[in-house]
Amino acid sequence: MSIRRIPVPPPPPPCHPETRKELRIWISKWRRGEDRTSSVFWLLGSPGTGKSAIASTVAAEAKQDGQPCAAYFFGRSNTPDNPLNVIPSLTLQFRKQIQVYEDFIQDRLSSDPQIFQKTIQTQFKELIFDPFRDTLVRKSLPHPIIIILDGIDQCPELKSNEPEGKDTQRDFIKLLNYHDGSLSEVHTAPLLWIVSSRPEWHIKQMLRPGGIGDKFFQHHVTDDEENLLQDVRTLVQDGLGKIKQKYEDSVPKDWPSEGYIDNVAEASSPLFSVAMSALQFIGDGERHDPVVGLETYLDFVHMASDKTIVAAPLSSFEATDELYRGMLRDVPSEHLSNLMAVLCLRTLYTGKGLSACLEANILGLEHSLFYAALDRMHSIIRVPPLDVADEQEITFYHPSFLDFLKDPKRPRRFASNFKRSYSTVACSTLHWYNVLLSADETGVFIFFTARTLYPKNLLP
Repeated sequence: MSIRRIPVPPPPPPCHPETRKELRIWISKWRRGEDRTSSVFWLLGSPGTGKSAIASTVAAEAKQDGQPCAAYFFGRSNTPDNPLNVIPSLTLQFRKQIQVYEDFIQDRLSSDPQIFQKTIQTQFKELIFDPFRDTLVRKSLPHPIIIILDGIDQCPELKSNEPEGKDTQRDFIKLLNYHDGSLSEVHTAPLLWIVSSRPEWHIKQMLRPGGIGDKFFQHHVTDDEENLLQDVRTLVQDGLGKIKQKYEDSVPKDWPSEGYIDNVAEASSPLFSVAMSALQFIGDGERHDPVVGLETYLDFVHMASDKTIVAAPLSSFEATDELYRGMLRDVPSEHLSNLMAVLCLRTLYTGKGLSACLEANILGLEHSLFYAALDRMHSIIRVPPLDVADEQEITFYHPSFLDFLKDPKRPRRFASNFKRSYSTVACSTLHWYNVLLSADETGVFIFFTARTLYPKNLLP
C-alpha cells in the first residue's frame, strides 16, 4: 500500500469564533504545557454537542501557532473507515510538516516497505512512538506535536463487518495508555493526544477511576451548562442574522425578535447539531421564506413539548425529531415510499461509488421520480444536480438524521414506512443480483459504467 493513497478524512467545520472560548483557551494552555497533568486530553459528549467542531478548531489553532498537528476524524469520509489507515494518515500529515521526521520515515520505509501491512500496534511504535522519541527529531521540535483522534467511538472493527469496532477502539485506548505510561515527565512529552468520543459504555468502563482513566485528563463538553446555552444562542443569533441578510427583501427589519432567538436556542441546547438543523430548515428558501420557516420550526418545538408526558424541559432530541417528522409529513404520499427506499438504501450501503444515478437505477426509479421523492428534504440532505448525478451521491448534512431513521421509535408513524422499505431494497438488489448472474462480461461492465441496463434509469 502506497502512503500517497491513504485517505485523510476531511475535517468538520470548526467552532463559531465566539463559542467554546473558555474550553479552547484551556486546551491551548494545556498543549503549551501550562497545568498539564497528562499527555492525553479526552473530550466526552453526546452526539451533536460539538466535539468534532472543537477538535477541528484545536487542529487549526495549533497549526497557526506553529505546532505540528495531525488529525483523524472518524465517520467523516464517504467510505467506511479502515483502522489500518489511521497511523499512515497521521504519518502522511506529519511528513508534510516536519522535514526531519520525513527523513526518518523515508529511512524506515526503505528498510521495511511492508510496514503499512503490519498491525496497528507495530505501526504506532515504529511510525509514531519511536520517531518522536528520537533525539534528532525531538531537538528539531520547539513544541510537542499534537495528534487528534476525533470520534474514536465510530472506529469500526478491524477484521469483521461489525459497524462498531469495540475491540479495535479498546486497542487504540491501550496504545494511548502505553504511550502515556512510557513518558517519564509529562511536561516535556514530545507527543500530546486529543481524543473525542461519545460516552459509550465500553469506553466509560476503560476510562473509569482506578484504571487507565486515571492517566488521562477527561472533560465532558456539556459540563458548563450556562456557557453552553450562551454559545448555542450565539450560534443561533449569528445564523439567523446571516439568513436575514440573505433574504433582506422578504423579512421585517426587526426580525428575528430576541424572544425568537431565545426560543430556538433553548430548544437546541446543549446540542449544536440541533441548532444547525434548525437554521438549515429556517433558511431553506426553496421551501418557505425565513419568517414562515422560523414560525414553523417553533411550532414543531411546541408540538414536541405538548407530547412530552412529564412536565419537564423539552428534550433537544425530541425537538429535532419533531422537525424531521414534520419534514416527512410534508412529503406527498405518492412519493413517500420512494423516499423511504432511497433513504433505506443509503443507510444500508456502506461502500463507495453509490452515486445518485446508480442508486436510482438500483431502485428502478426514473430521474423525475427520484428527484420528486427528495424534493422536500433539501434542508437535511444534499442532493446532487442531475448533470452530475452519475458522479456524486446524496449525503446527509448531519448524522443525527441517520440516527433518527434507524431508531425504531423516534420516527413514530414513519417507522413502519421505513421498515417496509427494507423489503423494497431487498427485492431491488436481488433483481440486480439475478441480472448480474445472467449477464455476460460486457453487460456487467455497462452496468457499472454507463448504468444503462435498466430501462427506467436516472439518465434522461
